[in-house]
Amino acid sequence: MPNESAPQPTRRRRMATVVLLATAFLYGNYLMGAAVGVVYVLMAGTLLFLFGRALEMSGRARGIRLAVLALIAGPVVFGMAFPAKVHPGFQSVIDGRLIEQVVSAELVKVLDSEAAFRDLRVSTTRGNALTVTISGSVPTRDDLQRLRAQFTRERLLVVLHHLHWDVELRDTGESVRGVDPDLFPPSQPAGLNVMQQD
Repeated sequence: MPNESAPQPTRRRRMATVVLLATAFLYGNYLMGAAVGVVYVLMAGTLLFLFGRALEMSGRARGIRLAVLALIAGPVVFGMAFPAKVHPGFQSVIDGRLIEQVVSAELVKVLDSEAAFRDLRVSTTRGNALTVTISGSVPTRDDLQRLRAQFTRERLLVVLHHLHWDVELRDTGESVRGVDPDLFPPSQPAGLNVMQQD
C-alpha cells in the first residue's frame, strides 16, 4: 500500500508545475506577446527547479537554501507580475499590446458581419505606432466603400492612424493599395484612388 501511494505527491507536483508554467506563459503573452511568455516560462521554470533541488536537501542547509531562494524569488516574481512598476517603459508596451488586441478584435467583427468582406484579412505591426493592414479581396468598389463607411460608424478610424489597404476588386481586377488618407482624402469622402495591377 505505501508503494502505491508514494507516487501521488510527485504526480501532484508535476501537475502543479505544468499549471504554473502554463500560467506564466499566458500572463507574459497577454502582457507583451509570445516572446515574453517564453521568457516568463524560463524564469518560472528556473525558480521551480531551484526550489525543488532545495527541498531535496536536509537539515540546516535546506533552510538556508530556501531562505536565499525566497529572497531572490520575491523581487523576480514581483517584476514578472508588475513589470511597469519595475520600469515605466513597459507600460507603453503593455498598452500597445492591449490596443492591438482590441482593435484587431473589432476589425474582425466588422469583416465577419457581411459575406462580401469574408475574403479580407487583418494584420498588425507594432512599432512606434500600430500599423493595421487590410488585405484580400471584395466583389466591388462599392463594397470597399461600404466597409470603410462602417469603420467610420464604428469610430475605428479614430484609433487607426496608420491604416493600409491592399485589396483587390474582383469585378474589375483592380487593386486598392496605399495609406487610408491618400485613398480616401478627407475633402473627398466618396473618392477612391485605384491603382490597376498589370
